[in-house]
Amino acid sequence: MAASPRSDAPDELEAAASEAFHVGDIRPIPRPTGPGIMEQTAARPSRLKEDNGMSEQSGSEVAWDRRKFLAAASTGIVGSAVAGSASADTLADVPAREPGADLGALSGRSKYVQIGRIPEAGPGKRNIDPTDAINSKAPLQKLVGGITPSDLHYERSHSGAPDLDPSKHRLLVHGMARKQLVFSVDDLKAMPAVSRILFLECTGNGWENWKNADGNLTVQNTHGLVSTNEWTGVPLKFIIGLIGKDPASTWMLAEGGDAAAVARSIPLTEEIVARRSWPTVRTASRSGPRTVSPFG
Repeated sequence: MAASPRSDAPDELEAAASEAFHVGDIRPIPRPTGPGIMEQTAARPSRLKEDNGMSEQSGSEVAWDRRKFLAAASTGIVGSAVAGSASADTLADVPAREPGADLGALSGRSKYVQIGRIPEAGPGKRNIDPTDAINSKAPLQKLVGGITPSDLHYERSHSGAPDLDPSKHRLLVHGMARKQLVFSVDDLKAMPAVSRILFLECTGNGWENWKNADGNLTVQNTHGLVSTNEWTGVPLKFIIGLIGKDPASTWMLAEGGDAAAVARSIPLTEEIVARRSWPTVRTASRSGPRTVSPFG
């Protein structure tokens, strides 16, 4: 039985969902009972009162039932719509198979994919010459998946995109520490590294909503200054251990390698230093940190 594409037919949705699961087929999640010890709770089929039809399930079990119902119902609706569209299509216009292009050192995008960042000169100032842009937004409405391609990661420029030579770039770490050290990129590559999938968001994201926003604005227009990548580098805790940070220092100043020397103060909390192990060098970034200065 196929679920009806109508969202206002609860009886049909419930019937479709009931084929995918049994309401009482709920197994509690194992609960920790001590360090390193997990206790598997036996499966308990729910019982329904015959007199008034009310369920004796716990709140968590009812919540799971609702989630499973919604998942099954929505899957049936979407599946019916896709199947209907597919059944109306044919293979008449599908081109024949033929040999592809030669292999090369780098792979480019398909010629059928037209995608690029969206440059802006300020709130609402789009479709401009890229030389006048102060940022370029990631084309969120055209992306699929959670990772932003590196060449489509949003940009925010204070002095243009820096051209950093890895053989000459240096990281200076100084301030309230026993040692003042300068690292080359090769030094950093030789250290233990971690990778994290993280999103970055410009503090100016949503600036078109700060005043009187145009009612025709889309999320792409207002929040395109956000992107997600895999970042790899040396944990900050490792660098702090090398310099011997003064326990009295509670903040650090991170300064970029761009011409504007954009800097940000960062609290040296447990969350920042140890628990998350943020990479010190972000390989997907055009402007790596130039100085790190712990201070009180």
